[in-house]
Amino acid sequence: MKRIVVFGLLSALLTLKFAFAQETSPSKPDSVKSNAAPPPAPKYPLEAWKQLVAKEGNFSILLPISPKEEATRYRLQTGKAEEHRFTVPTIEGNYLVAYTYLSNNLATPEVIRTRFQTLLKDLKGNPKIKWISGGDIAVEGNPGIEFKLQLSESQIFLWSRQFFAYGCVYEMTTRYVPKEPELTEPRLFMESFKLLGPPIRRPINLDVPQDSLPDFTPLAQNIYYISAEKLRAQAIEQPEPKIDIKGKAYSGSITLLLTISPEGKVLQAEPIKGFIGFNNEATKAARKWTFKPFLLEGKPVKVQGQLIFTIGGQ
Repeated sequence: MKRIVVFGLLSALLTLKFAFAQETSPSKPDSVKSNAAPPPAPKYPLEAWKQLVAKEGNFSILLPISPKEEATRYRLQTGKAEEHRFTVPTIEGNYLVAYTYLSNNLATPEVIRTRFQTLLKDLKGNPKIKWISGGDIAVEGNPGIEFKLQLSESQIFLWSRQFFAYGCVYEMTTRYVPKEPELTEPRLFMESFKLLGPPIRRPINLDVPQDSLPDFTPLAQNIYYISAEKLRAQAIEQPEPKIDIKGKAYSGSITLLLTISPEGKVLQAEPIKGFIGFNNEATKAARKWTFKPFLLEGKPVKVQGQLIFTIGGQ
């Protein structure tokens, strides 16, 4: 039987990183850089498959042995990600389960649905892939996708499920050469995954400050980031909050996060920083602001940015 190639280049193609391929070019793993053949993978009897409980990731899945664990953090043009993957190679198939934390600007259902749909579209259009089946799914009520495909120049089949929950993308992927009778292990692996709850910890220093992003960075489906400077430069009506600071020991600023329609109207104004006692007046004033439409490639788009009011004469 033809031995399955250990997870490497194809894994990078078909996981979350592929969905963000237009933003980053992560370095290839050592298994791709080396031309040396990997050692033969062992065969495990069906009775060897036991439940793995990943305590930090807070999920369980069936595997024949304890997996190799790896954690990788990488920077995307519009955010950051930290991937935790667990892999087991066998003579009949390779098995991968992973969860990837995303920075807050990427960890929204709207962004992930767009990425999932892009992944499915790109896979279907790849001439080196024979598409078998796939589409939208829900895993324990969470949005996701599933696909099966065959590598055109080999007998290798790939079966993958990916879904979004708790600010992470979860993935279960197996590669195998089909046999008669049908192998039990791939389905056993895919259907055994159970999400027990949110991961125990969220990585620190993962989120990207919005003020470091370039204008018109996508934040979610059809919503784009605009800097505070660009926001004020586009303002037409810009009333200041009516705040009486007499007798109040305050001097500083109040920051609000505005969501603005393609027509330039404020859809939402949410205070995010500053003295809470001035939030109501600041919000009332912000909702009265109007803007020239923000144009992306000549078309007005919905944007989000910070509006800063200075209080106390600063």
